[in-house]
Amino acid sequence: ARDMGRPRNDMWENCIWPESITVDKNEFYFFQAIHQESITIPENVDAIRAMMELESDGAKSIEKTNKSLGF
Repeated sequence: ARDMGRPRNDMWENCIWPESITVDKNEFYFFQAIHQESITIPENVDAIRAMMELESDGAKSIEKTNKSLGF
């Protein structure tokens, strides 16, 4: 990510190795590599907004979060 000139050197893509994808009965398995903060921060913002009853519409909350974070 540093070589790409990303802010804070973050890597926000979710990489999944095709050879790791497995389905066993009703279970789906795969290996992934993702920067920990990349996925959790937007969901945490939406969860806090819901817990504090600041937004009752999940889609609107996601839209606000995405706009605020520049997604």
